[in-house]
Amino acid sequence: MNNNRFASKFFLILLVLFLCVSGCAIEKKFVKSDVQTLESVKIAWQSSPVLLRETTASFGVGLSGAMFGAVGGAFSGIAAHAMMQKAGKATQEKYGLPDFSESVMIRLHERVPVEVDGWPNMVMEIKPVTDKSKNTMGNVLVVRVKVLKLSNRRGLTADVTGELSDKAQNVLWRKNFVYETGDFKRKCDLEQLEVDGGKLLREEYEFAANMIASIFIQDLRGELPTTYEVPDLSNAAAWNRR
Repeated sequence: MNNNRFASKFFLILLVLFLCVSGCAIEKKFVKSDVQTLESVKIAWQSSPVLLRETTASFGVGLSGAMFGAVGGAFSGIAAHAMMQKAGKATQEKYGLPDFSESVMIRLHERVPVEVDGWPNMVMEIKPVTDKSKNTMGNVLVVRVKVLKLSNRRGLTADVTGELSDKAQNVLWRKNFVYETGDFKRKCDLEQLEVDGGKLLREEYEFAANMIASIFIQDLRGELPTTYEVPDLSNAAAWNRR
């Protein structure tokens, strides 16, 4: 048990370091007057990183390396990460999982104009954008996924940022949220999620995308919830068509 806790802490430290190196964006609160003069806003997405899937082998490599100090931990961390990438890519292909960033964008495109008062006309970009290309798009809300991971202890983990900027590249709003299956008392066991051709896993993707959209919308409305409202998934036609 102590070894498992040690390995979990080690992976958490690596994840934090990775996020800081890749750029820890500061959140910015939304001011309604900032968008009242905008005629329209594009909504876009950046391609998600490869899904990481923790396996018994990758966990074991990380645990054994962590026992040999910083150098051993660094090398084992790289090896474990590569193993998780390979397993995650196979899982994505096997169950036909969509790009998670695109899924969140679709939910926001459907819901923001309806649920946020005074929101301007919003046009959805079909293809993914890059940091460079989004700077030429004018007023744009971009969805970016930093980390996407599956593990037995936490289920699905998704670290997602939404950012709204104007045509002068001034950031008008930025919100980050880390979703974890276990936080919402949903099934975390990967074997259960993958039964019946991955039906529950695809449902978990859908739930998580809707939940993150709900968190972003609550922030855009200026709400500060102490508990997160579970999204209504009764109208999932758009998802089922994918």
